[in-house]
Amino acid sequence: MATDHYNLPEPTMDTLIHEYPDMLAGSNRRIDDVLYQAATDATGWSQYALEQLIGAVIDPPWTDLRPYLVNGWEHYQGSLPAFRIVGGMVELQGFIRSGTTTTLLNMPPSASPDELVWISLYNRGDSNAVPATVDTAGNVEMNGVGGGESGSGAWTVLTGVRYPLKPGPSA
Repeated sequence: MATDHYNLPEPTMDTLIHEYPDMLAGSNRRIDDVLYQAATDATGWSQYALEQLIGAVIDPPWTDLRPYLVNGWEHYQGSLPAFRIVGGMVELQGFIRSGTTTTLLNMPPSASPDELVWISLYNRGDSNAVPATVDTAGNVEMNGVGGGESGSGAWTVLTGVRYPLKPGPSA
């Protein structure tokens, strides 16, 4: 007896692991859609919870942020500025410098949050973290007292910054 719109048998963890991939061979169904449905049926977890779990287990690749740097900001020593999305959270890494304004980046749509989020950046001109925002258009802007430092000698650390794509509980 079928339990979902893919017309698959009653899911169990055993069928999820051993039978579903074989059942999809030669079909035009996306395996990730079928596996999410099967895992949801087998565990009772929401797709969001499963994505959180999978994101915690799988290590996605980093995407180069250099094309998204604006206002003169550029890569500075060490790791390249990059981002990745893990379990609904955007993670940043790298060092940037020499911007002409406090707007550093325009994140791609895939990494832009659904609502304004606050993050902390470490900026050369400030001995502490500088408050910053990521808006729904993907603009990353320092908002600290004095706005953080920009200019030829300024640098900012992106490594360790994380923010949620969607409002609500985060990982």
